[in-house]
Amino acid sequence: MKSGSVCVVLSMCVGCASSVGGGGGGGAMAVDATEDLGFTAATKDTASTGSDTFTDACTPACNGKECGNDGCGGTCGACPAAAPTCSAAAKCVTSCAPACSGKECGDDGCGGTCGTCPDAAAICDPGTFKCKSTTCKPSCAANSCGNDGCGGTCKCASGSVCAGTTCVAPCSPADNFCDGTTLHFCDASGAMGAKLCSDADCKAAGFVAFSQCGANTGQNKTCLCEACTAADEKCAANTAYTCDAVTGKLTAQACGAGMQCKNAACVKPCTDECTQDACNAGGQVVACQVGVDGCKKKLAPADCIGGLVCVAGSLGCAACTASGQCDAQSVCGGNGKCTTAFGHTYTIKILSGNMPLTDSTGSAWDAFGGAPDPFVNIEVNDTIVATTTSQQDTFTPVWGESFDVVLQQTDVLSLAVWDEDTTVATSDYMDGVKLGSWLAWVKSGTGNSGPLYSGSTMSLSYTIKPK
Repeated sequence: MKSGSVCVVLSMCVGCASSVGGGGGGGAMAVDATEDLGFTAATKDTASTGSDTFTDACTPACNGKECGNDGCGGTCGACPAAAPTCSAAAKCVTSCAPACSGKECGDDGCGGTCGTCPDAAAICDPGTFKCKSTTCKPSCAANSCGNDGCGGTCKCASGSVCAGTTCVAPCSPADNFCDGTTLHFCDASGAMGAKLCSDADCKAAGFVAFSQCGANTGQNKTCLCEACTAADEKCAANTAYTCDAVTGKLTAQACGAGMQCKNAACVKPCTDECTQDACNAGGQVVACQVGVDGCKKKLAPADCIGGLVCVAGSLGCAACTASGQCDAQSVCGGNGKCTTAFGHTYTIKILSGNMPLTDSTGSAWDAFGGAPDPFVNIEVNDTIVATTTSQQDTFTPVWGESFDVVLQQTDVLSLAVWDEDTTVATSDYMDGVKLGSWLAWVKSGTGNSGPLYSGSTMSLSYTIKPK
């Protein structure tokens, strides 16, 4: 007998003795059923009549299933009490909600159906779960798409997409365009869609408002929203709205219990707030500022910064108006801010003067007894850096001339008055003043000098101001 074959004993006579194997004549015959009778491997089913029949084998299909039909008339398992329901996916679940929204028939997802189709429309469309007539003929014209009239769908050929009821070539982002505030765009399916750009959409996305449609071209064309700025930060309904400089969007933070929104921030309610800054007698500002708690309180006295000054009686840091308001090493610049005094540029203006009738020896200034011709040299460390014009034959010269000079801390500033003669070499020195502590003159604001020498009635009017 061949390996794997089935031995079947067939009765050859009624009432005769039978035996399996070799033996006397008239016994039962051993037959290789697979080889001689053409049977396939099967299971034996012995009926009550005693006759032998054979049926094909059935393999249960339970791979991945916890319950439900095994395909052979049995089950793949019973669900436990904790999850007693067998779902359409052959899984044990605690409960199953039938999914029949929009369906007339078909599987409800819980092992049941969403309805039975009537005889007049006995076919359940597997795509739409709608009942359709067995006699309905789908209507799908060339290049058409959408409903086929029988509950099915007319589909486009490969390489085209459905636009309404017509198959067209797919679009690309380059086809985007704007029509007023409406953006026509190519969607992910390759079909053109339309969207109305609006403030509501921009605000819902966190922006301030709708700006414009189509600032750019091609695939970048889109609905553009206006980014926020610090000016858009606000409090509304006890919610703080702050502007994110990176994204351009307003972010909202709801102020919780016991908090209030103030200056676009959630803070504790304030009591006894101050209203303005003030300056003390020492020239320091007592600031009225918002502290870490969000409330305006008077802070400890502090010097003003950024070149500003605080003058007693004023309401806080302000621009300087005189160098005397600045510290000992600073002057008030032309921009209204205190700046370092040394290495700074100063405008020296020679205004006017009163000349004595004679020189220190009692002699006339002019050889013929006339009035002098005065001019002024501006010197730094005994080096002339600027000279005024000479005023002819006058005891009361008026110049009104200005010169810019850079002064360092150790410089000695001199103003020397001369009587012009025929040549510089023969000009007579009338008198002068040396300002070794020129910074003190600048800070005091004094600009008049005289007499310039003992017994003299000469005087000189000038100003020295930082630029």
